[in-house]
Formats: sequence, structure tokens, C-alpha cells
Amino acid sequence: MYGGYGGIQIANLVEEQHIVPVEQLAPLELPTQKRRSTQEHNHETGTAAAPKKRGRPRKNENALTGERPEERRRAQIRLAQRAYRDRKEAALSKHEARIAELETAMKKMNATVFAFGDHLARSGVMTSHPNLRTYLHDTLQTCKSLIDKVCVSDDEDNNTTTTTTTKPSQLPTPPHAHRAPSPRTYLTLSNRPATPLSPDSPMLFNNASMTIVDITSFMTQLRIACVAHAYHLLRNPSVKPADLHTKFRFLLSIISREELTAYFETMINSGTDPFRIEYDGIPFFRVGGAGTHYLPYPSPPEPSELYNYQNEIRNDPLAVFPVDVQDQFEGRWFDLNDLEGFLQEQGVSLLAHPPALSDGGFFKLGSIDPSALIRILVNMCICLGRSPGWKRADVEQAVKLALWQ
Repeated sequence: MYGGYGGIQIANLVEEQHIVPVEQLAPLELPTQKRRSTQEHNHETGTAAAPKKRGRPRKNENALTGERPEERRRAQIRLAQRAYRDRKEAALSKHEARIAELETAMKKMNATVFAFGDHLARSGVMTSHPNLRTYLHDTLQTCKSLIDKVCVSDDEDNNTTTTTTTKPSQLPTPPHAHRAPSPRTYLTLSNRPATPLSPDSPMLFNNASMTIVDITSFMTQLRIACVAHAYHLLRNPSVKPADLHTKFRFLLSIISREELTAYFETMINSGTDPFRIEYDGIPFFRVGGAGTHYLPYPSPPEPSELYNYQNEIRNDPLAVFPVDVQDQFEGRWFDLNDLEGFLQEQGVSLLAHPPALSDGGFFKLGSIDPSALIRILVNMCICLGRSPGWKRADVEQAVKLALWQ
């Protein structure tokens, strides 16, 4: 129609086209340049598209540990505090070890100074140099005050055990833990000489030029050795309170350890016979008739004449102690005067050097080594206040042990 042949062709083409629904049309993809420009636009406008998440979603850490942030913070603080305490304890241990090392060094220095002072006092040098005595005394006092500061903790522990009131009637019963063995057991200590009685000690007779030692000289050396030994024990912080209680049972019941130490220090620094010094507050404890068996006078003198004491004599010092302690002090006991009388009565021969052998190849019967006897007697004795004391049976055993063999 309308134009002939050409119009019919167009009509046929229209009839052959199929109409496709809109839903079935594929979405149109923008060109790459178009997508890039869109992303740049979103970035500029601040509306970035959310990234696509892959895999399982992350779990909440608080839900996993069950702790809140403040609890986790407290745990961290506790760990830091624990680490600080560990460092502090390590530093403290290091300092304590160093302090112990310095204390040991000071104690050794103190012992050396006192040993030198003892040798100096026995040498007789201070007789010709009176000022030296003052300097020596000041030096020893300085050392004593310094070592007291070092050993203050040990002294407090010892005072807790030994310090009591001054009235015997108010004294508590000594504990069973401090019960001393029988004085006879001191014989076992003779093989372990005390520090003041070293082999080259001037209190012994090892280097004596004389061979025969008279009893008077022997007793003088014994007095000095007993005082030095007592002072050494009291000044030695390693000596157990129970051992001190055994030696100084009576005096430690009325005075403190410091006062007792000062008493023996005064005797050491005197330069004279130590038991001729008057010292207030130190009585003589008469046990087993000590001081009455061998009187050095024709008739029994007054106690002040016999001992040169101006202090009281306590005739029954064991009354405040339990029965088991009283049993240890049964029998006859000697003081220094009794011991001297006993040795004279026995006619002992004190020889500083081994005597000549007899025809039978044995030493002469009754020859005694005075240095060995001093060591044994010093370790056996107990303090009776103004004098050391020995049980007669122990003295007889000591004489046998000191025989030259």
C-alpha cells in the first residue's frame, strides 16, 4: 500500500519482530570508566560502600575471656606488683648476705684486737708504759661498743632467756630445756681447747724456760685463764644460751649478760690478780662447801678476809633451782683456794716439759703437764661468782688426765 512494493516490505518486518518482556532483559553494565568515576564520586562525598565480609564473623574478646576491661586492668596491675616484689626480695637477699659477711669480718677483727690486747697485757709492757694501758682500754671499749651494735639481735635473744629479776625468791624455775648435764661431762671438752688457750698462749707453760712450775705460779695462770675463757664465751655470739646457762647459772640468775661481760672485762683490764678486784653486785655462791675445805689460815677467817670480798656469800644458792639441778651439785666442791690446797696436799709435780724417763722407760709417777691441766680445769669449771668452781671428783680425774705419759 501507499507506495507500492516498498510499503509491503516494511509491514512484513514489523510482523516478524517478537516483543520481549522487561523482566527478562539483562542488566546493563556500565563501562569500566563509568564504574571508576562512580567510586571516586563516593569517596569524595564520604559515602563509601561497605566492604564485603568474608569467613566467620570475629567473636567478641570480652565474651571469649569473660573479663571486663577493668578486671583485665587489675590483673595486669597484680602481675606488675608481683614482679616488683620478686625483684625487691632478690635485692634484699643480696643485701642480707652482704651484711652477714660484714658481721663475720667485724667479729673476726674484734676477736683479733682482744687477743692482741690480752697478749699485750700479759707481756708486762704496760708496766713501763702506763699510758699504754689507757690507750688499750679505750681501744677495747671502742671495739666492744661497735661489736655490740653488730650483735644487738643476738644479745636480745640471749637476754630473753637469761635476764631475770634480782631477787632469788622471785626467780622462775629454770626450764627443762636448759637443764645442764653433770659437770663431769666437761671432761670431754678437754680435747677442744678454747680460743684464749691456743698453744702459744702466755697463759700456758709451753714456752716456759723453767722446767718445774710452782703451784703458786700455776694458780695465778689458772685464774687468768679462767677469766679469759669466761670473757671469750660471753663475747662470742655463736655460743648457745644453754651453754652459757651451764657455765654461769648462778650469776645469770641475778644479773644480765651485759653486766656479767662488763665484770669479766674489768678483771681482764686490771693487770693484777683478777679475783682481788672489788666489784659490787657479785657474790660468792657456796656450793658443796666450796671455800671451806682447805683454809689457808690457822683458824677459820672471816669470809671477807678469806676471799678478799666485800660482797655477800650465798650459802644456799641452789634453793631456787629444781631438784634435778640440785642433784648435779652434790658432793664436795672446790674454789680456787681449795684447789690450791688440794694440789699441795697431793704433792703433785708440775713440769713444763716432759721429765726424763726412768729405768723402766716410763715417766716419773706424779709428773703433771701444767698446760694440759689448765686446759682441762678451765673447760670443766663453772662460775661461782667471785671464783670458779670444780667438783672434787672432777679435779681428781683432771689430774689423772694431765699426767705426762
